[in-house]
Amino acid sequence: MSQQPRQQPPGQPRPKGQSAFHWTTLILVAAFAFLIFYLSKSPNTNAVSLPYSKFLQQIDAGNVASVTMQGQKITGTFKSSYVVSVDSS
Repeated sequence: MSQQPRQQPPGQPRPKGQSAFHWTTLILVAAFAFLIFYLSKSPNTNAVSLPYSKFLQQIDAGNVASVTMQGQKITGTFKSSYVVSVDSS
């Protein structure tokens, strides 16, 4: 003989413990989703600014994987690392 779970009579509210558990779970899932979204939109920390002429040199050298142009702003992704030289003068 198998036992069936107790069913609550219609119109009866759930016990408070179940309701709090569901709300807590919902809030944690929403917070986790927001955190994932926020972290995925964070700026790239490996970004560098360089003169257009240096960018063209990297294109000519075949070191540019992709380019995006928005108005006068040009961004690109290098195939391999680009080292920025710092003048010590």
